[in-house]
Amino acid sequence: MKKIFFVTYFLLIFNNFLFAKSINFTGVCYEDVKISKKTIISHPTPIFYSKQTDKLIYNQNFPIYMKSAGYWISKTENPDEVILNKKQLKKFNEQTKAKSVGLRKIEEYNDIVNPDSLKKNLERRLFWLKNGKYIGINLNNIPKEFFIDIHDTIDLPFITVKFAITTQYCEVRVLPTDTAIFSNPNSLDIDRMQEQSIDIGTPVAILCQTKDKEWSYVVTPREEGWIKTENIAFTNKKTIKKWNSNKKIAVTTDVKADIFCDKDLKSFIGFVRMGSCFPLKSKNKNMVKIQIPTADENGNLVIIDGYMHRNSVNIGFLKYTQRNVFIQAFKHLNSPYGWGGSNAEQDCSGILGQIFNCFGMVLPENSAQKIKCGTIFTMERYEDISIKKQKIIEGAVPALSFVYLSGHIMLYIGHENGDPYVLHDVWGVSAFNDNNEKTILYINKTIVGDLNLGDIVTDNSLIERVTKFSILK
Repeated sequence: MKKIFFVTYFLLIFNNFLFAKSINFTGVCYEDVKISKKTIISHPTPIFYSKQTDKLIYNQNFPIYMKSAGYWISKTENPDEVILNKKQLKKFNEQTKAKSVGLRKIEEYNDIVNPDSLKKNLERRLFWLKNGKYIGINLNNIPKEFFIDIHDTIDLPFITVKFAITTQYCEVRVLPTDTAIFSNPNSLDIDRMQEQSIDIGTPVAILCQTKDKEWSYVVTPREEGWIKTENIAFTNKKTIKKWNSNKKIAVTTDVKADIFCDKDLKSFIGFVRMGSCFPLKSKNKNMVKIQIPTADENGNLVIIDGYMHRNSVNIGFLKYTQRNVFIQAFKHLNSPYGWGGSNAEQDCSGILGQIFNCFGMVLPENSAQKIKCGTIFTMERYEDISIKKQKIIEGAVPALSFVYLSGHIMLYIGHENGDPYVLHDVWGVSAFNDNNEKTILYINKTIVGDLNLGDIVTDNSLIERVTKFSILK
């Protein structure tokens, strides 16, 4: 009987290995997992859901008052102390830029295209995609010819760089296409063609376009990729420099702030996300008048007046205090997760960028780059959990520190009963259901919680995988 059992078990595992579809994890998901304190699985059966509802749903299991900024502010000794003044913030930004983390000023970008460098960059993107395994929204396999055909629509680079300012929210794509691709059927909310997203009023340098001119390959202040040409207005470096150097600005402090073209705030133009900046013309108790970019019939820049509700903006950058960071961060609580900023939302890195933009702090795009900013502290991957927790509690500063593990970054907000707590935007973590089947604890929003999240799976909790934290001051 035992012999039959082991033969059957071996065949079952072998069959699953051959036919199950693996998942390319995102957010804080982790592939090589073990069932906690039970059976160790060296090569676990890959996840495959028959339907999306097979995912476990995240439930909060800590006191509700922890979801309030005020609670964490009350635990801070001097929440209104200015951490960095304007001069110190300028120095901090200069130091960050010097770390080669992908930051650039568009008004200082080269006027001449390096065709060889651009060609290599574009071919590198193509190589990465065509050699991967992807599916479409209908779960059809994407052949490598699909990516090659899109790449063939790219025209030769410009002789000289062109410059523009975005007039709409833009998704920045890996290739010039709206078509979404996915790693597997279990992550159809993670479009692998999505690079990042940028808001109205973002200066860009344009290096080339597609042959039909519908897409432009742009360099943004933090990233590069393809955006739709209809969403930009062409201008010059002089105008961009002036746009970026306005002393009077309105900074959006809402998660999403609406822009109108009339004083009564009725004729809607669009919205921008937290931390966006616009030249300020005037203000009263109800609204502010700002300058916004539009394009004429030839696609050239025209600056017009726009109007926003007074409560949606701050005049100038916010003072960099712990209280203000807490307030801005908790405005994002429960806001949806958006991979690479898709659907005008934000991912783990994007949410932190938006928060600290409100203070005039310039941070790079992705989590691996962000953790290089400020003063950095490292820990061993397999260091004792209690020691790692104590290091974070003793070393990190609430509201001013990032906590990092490979592929994910969080804002440290304080500690409670020996546990560090963070605010972070997360897609999901690996888990096992009641039947001991591998699944995902599906979160898909911004949450507050401790670093024990994911501990149902051995070696998978956040704290076990944390390797760094940094202090932004």
